[in-house]
Amino acid sequence: MAMHAVEKERTPRLSLGEERNMVTHLLVVNLSVFILVQFTDIIYKMENMPALSFERSVLENIRVPAHFSEFITHPWTLVSAMFVHTRVIDIVSNMIWLWGFGTFLQQQAGHRRILPVYLFGALTGFVFYLAAMNLVPPFMAIRSGAFMAGAQASVMALAVAAVVIAPKYRVLPALMGAFPSGSSHSFTSP
Repeated sequence: MAMHAVEKERTPRLSLGEERNMVTHLLVVNLSVFILVQFTDIIYKMENMPALSFERSVLENIRVPAHFSEFITHPWTLVSAMFVHTRVIDIVSNMIWLWGFGTFLQQQAGHRRILPVYLFGALTGFVFYLAAMNLVPPFMAIRSGAFMAGAQASVMALAVAAVVIAPKYRVLPALMGAFPSGSSHSFTSP
């Protein structure tokens, strides 16, 4: 009986990649939210509802609005907006950069550092966005209907953290090594 209990404890749980791979978890959450938003948009279109209806009932509740007075009534958008992407180019580019910088940072600093950097980067980006849109006069003029959503600030925070941790790390060293780095080469013709 003891042997059966030991085997049961060793049975791995269903996981996408390593259990301690926070980058994979963030990718899955971002992609799942993107698919859910797109599916909801399709449902609205199938029901012949106007695009403005989807905008008002769904997107306004998950993106950070530019007006501080609107933000106060939707404070949860600080969390939801960091995972919301509405365009394919946004999700693809953000997830490529998340995977690249996140994987490198995870290898250098460990999986426990990824989520705090991701969250802090998003929150910092949203705070600066709200401050700029409500305090800088040129931005105040364009804030009507403006919003912020996506993982751009989070990905930037991961990139900055990766550069701070390993400032001399060379990305694509084989490609970069193919180019001359010094001025010792002469490109004059005979």
